[in-house]
Amino acid sequence: PDQTPPVVRVLHPVAGGQYAAGSLDSVVVASSEALDESSFAAGFQLRGSGSDGAFETADDTTVPTSTVVDPIRLTISFRPGSPLPAGWYRFRVGTQITDAAGIPVAATRQVDFRVMPPTVVSTAPANNSTHRPGAPALSARFSSLMDVLSLRNGGFRLDQAGPDGVSGTADDVAVSVAALSFTATSNRMQFVPAPPLP
Repeated sequence: PDQTPPVVRVLHPVAGGQYAAGSLDSVVVASSEALDESSFAAGFQLRGSGSDGAFETADDTTVPTSTVVDPIRLTISFRPGSPLPAGWYRFRVGTQITDAAGIPVAATRQVDFRVMPPTVVSTAPANNSTHRPGAPALSARFSSLMDVLSLRNGGFRLDQAGPDGVSGTADDVAVSVAALSFTATSNRMQFVPAPPLP
């Protein structure tokens, strides 16, 4: 009879890995042999560190996932309902995991990884540039997919310098938005002022 414990050969993400927000839609385990699916609930766990950034504290959260098993490649994919938001995560494979003969994995394995917050990659027009009245739409490109509602609800704004001619002072005037769009394929937001900039 089979007496060889199953071996976890690959865990993805890798330990200490850093990933752009919105880019990580699954955690993948590759094993040396087929595993007993009835052991998954007790043996696999994906947790977020919470706002304190530390594990094994009161604000840790369990991330619910769906499971996809590939019996040919001997992989199991754990997929959250949506891409993981920014923060630290820990994926754990415990000794509760067994093969079809009931033999557990030889040792617990875990990886800690981080999903990074999005950043602004570029903007147009460039900072301190000069343009004619009625300049074209303004745009910003981000490092990852963004929530359009967050951009519309105060996440992005355009101010015009007030009578003192200096930006960033109390008499600045907010410019209204005629249209705001986000293109997912390029992570690019476009902002059209209303009326066109004088």
